[in-house]
Amino acid sequence: MTSPKMHERWRRVLSAVNGAAPDHPSRGPAITKRPNTRLPGSFRELLVDAQNLRCAGHRTSLSEAPRSGRGEGDEGREQVEGAVRAACPGRCPRGQVHLDSWGHTGTLAPSMRRQFALLAALPMVLGLTACTKIQSRDLIREGNQAYKNGEFEEAIEKYDESLEIEPGGVTVQWNRAMAAESLVLALKDATDEDKIAERKQYATLALEALDAWNEGRDKPGRAEEPPTCKAPKSDDAEEGEEKKGDPDLATYKEHRLALLGADSRCDDLIEHWRQLHMACPQNEELYMTIASTFEDMCSMPDKADEWHVKRTEDFPQSAKAWYSLATRRFNPLFPDPESGLPFNNDVDAEERLRISDEVIALLKKATAIEPKYRDPYVWRSMAHTQKSLARVYVDPPDTPEDGIQAILGRRDSMLAWRETKAVCDIDDIPNCPFDPDAGQLFYDLSVDPAAWAKREVNLYGHVLDETVKEIDPAKHIWEIDIEISYTPVLGEGEYPPPPPPPPPEGEDPAPKPTKVVTVRYAFFQPTAEVEGEEAPDVTDGVNAQIDLWKRQKSTQFSGFMQLEGDKLVLESKQKQYLGCCPYAPLTPDEEKADSERIEELYLEKRALEAAALEAENEPKKKGRNR
Repeated sequence: MTSPKMHERWRRVLSAVNGAAPDHPSRGPAITKRPNTRLPGSFRELLVDAQNLRCAGHRTSLSEAPRSGRGEGDEGREQVEGAVRAACPGRCPRGQVHLDSWGHTGTLAPSMRRQFALLAALPMVLGLTACTKIQSRDLIREGNQAYKNGEFEEAIEKYDESLEIEPGGVTVQWNRAMAAESLVLALKDATDEDKIAERKQYATLALEALDAWNEGRDKPGRAEEPPTCKAPKSDDAEEGEEKKGDPDLATYKEHRLALLGADSRCDDLIEHWRQLHMACPQNEELYMTIASTFEDMCSMPDKADEWHVKRTEDFPQSAKAWYSLATRRFNPLFPDPESGLPFNNDVDAEERLRISDEVIALLKKATAIEPKYRDPYVWRSMAHTQKSLARVYVDPPDTPEDGIQAILGRRDSMLAWRETKAVCDIDDIPNCPFDPDAGQLFYDLSVDPAAWAKREVNLYGHVLDETVKEIDPAKHIWEIDIEISYTPVLGEGEYPPPPPPPPPEGEDPAPKPTKVVTVRYAFFQPTAEVEGEEAPDVTDGVNAQIDLWKRQKSTQFSGFMQLEGDKLVLESKQKQYLGCCPYAPLTPDEEKADSERIEELYLEKRALEAAALEAENEPKKKGRNR
């Protein structure tokens, strides 16, 4: 039975034997689990039967030795000294092996003599000695320190020296892999051929070291299984829940994949994802990973396109599959930023129309599956806009075809707006205020006071300082009169007055007529953050805004117009939203007029084509009559 103190010494020996792996440069701490370093059984037993062995300055603490009290103790001492010198050639010459507190003078028990004789005769058979392991671990520690200092090449050299002494080291292979991976990541974006060659060299070293570590490490009881589908993490899973199965294997695969990507090893990456796809064909995300690998790593866009199409074939009810394919098809339409044009001038108009129609058809499949999927509406709006930009015509139109293309362009713009409006509805974005012609607005209100009651409008005018007043201090409501210039609109049967004579030289032209509109403005009224407390005081902010309006020449207000007796009033209030949805480019009446007009233009076009064909065939008829 050994004492607790000796057990602690033995624990320190094993701690010295096992090296520490460096942390991963980008992923945090590396795997902390150490390989199961096991010494040969007979040598392990001898360590329990000796005490305080020191070899060339390295001290290995062992447990108590048996003491029989018979014979001479020198016999055992000489046998152990010989065994240690044989195990540490060049490092433990005679006279440098010390056996302290060896015990009472006497003869070792026969069983102990046989064990020491066996150790002295078969040191190489028993495996690496403690001295050699200590030397190897010293090199590992030096490598780890170099790694922490960012000296990755020197760290690799130290790890290599350790492997020369202890070829079967496992943890050191992990250390080598991490040091080499750090160099690979540093050269990830290299373009120089020499740097690329250097990166590939270190990537090969890192991959080989990772494989050696994975082969030599302790694994769970069952054999490694082929890749399987990962079950999604449940919503109620606790944070930091440990991975089940073999977490070291998952870490090994993550680092291996990172190395393949950093070194642009296309074939290996594709094979990795292909194997995973075969094991998990229902994983839709893998299709995009494989497509991206072909596109980005392998520079094979045709293969990437095949996987985008394959995704829609294998997952026809996936809105994201159709959306992804549509956005890919849209790519040729993107304009060159340096051209300053809103379309790609390198693609002819007819091809742009064809691509846009294909994109729209694919996106319609996505929204048919998921009507509330907003992104397809955004891209459909972009496709309709590209169609409107691809229309070629003379404005004003010279021919029926010019008129047809002009109307189709307006129709494309209207369709683009409808897609944008769908996004606004999904995101609950309010409509933008309308910018009416001031003269038309005043005329409409004179005819029907409720004509603009339901349409928010923007008005621009000059604040009349003397009219600014607060009418409800509790609610921060103010009244502000603004003066608006306008051009009168003539009613039915009215004729414009004769133009005024030109002003004398050096004088300004006669000013336009003006109307005064009273803006009833309600500032945002804050509420108390905590029930029972007073709301924040915004008086200073309100006064600052009023002062700003007075100093500006022209100010814009948004709100709803109404007529109170003879007084024009704009009900306005402060808002907090940051965006708004634009109004349609065409009114319903304008759309109806376009529909009627385009039918007429198609008839005119067909008539012209028929007349042209008749004129072309007239000479042939005359020739036959002869």
